[in-house]
Amino acid sequence: MNVGGPAWQVSVLTRGLDPDRYVTKLLCGEVEDTEADYVELRDPDLPVHRVPSLGREVRFIDDIRSLRILWREIRAFRPDIIHTHTAKAGVLGRLVAIVARVPIRVHTFHGHLLYGYFSPLRSRLVRVLESVLARWTTVLIAVGEQVRDDLLAAGIGRPEQY
Repeated sequence: MNVGGPAWQVSVLTRGLDPDRYVTKLLCGEVEDTEADYVELRDPDLPVHRVPSLGREVRFIDDIRSLRILWREIRAFRPDIIHTHTAKAGVLGRLVAIVARVPIRVHTFHGHLLYGYFSPLRSRLVRVLESVLARWTTVLIAVGEQVRDDLLAAGIGRPEQY
């Protein structure tokens, strides 16, 4: 929930759903020391459940811990829909949602990591991983047409999923 578009959107979604019709649970990771915390600065009353091992960076042991925590939370809550945001949380959350057989899996791409962030090999791995996950995701949301077009050109999802 670092300050930015994904945190704002999640906050609006969480607060905007009718509580008489929907029960929500917002799971989020920890904010890096170099980032500002959206919840702390803009929405301190937002009901969040922190996953302390979940952060932006890839850290194998912490990521395994995060998967276990997410698994326990999702199995206990038993949601009908999982909606993930951001790259790493999207990967971990969708993996758990698939294994837990959550019926509807939604992921929002607020941008992408297809090029310019990693080495060519890592960029290829990101494309392959996102392509595989897209096959198991019910709905893909892109924040803009260019993001959607880039993802489709990279083989991530089918046009009717967006």
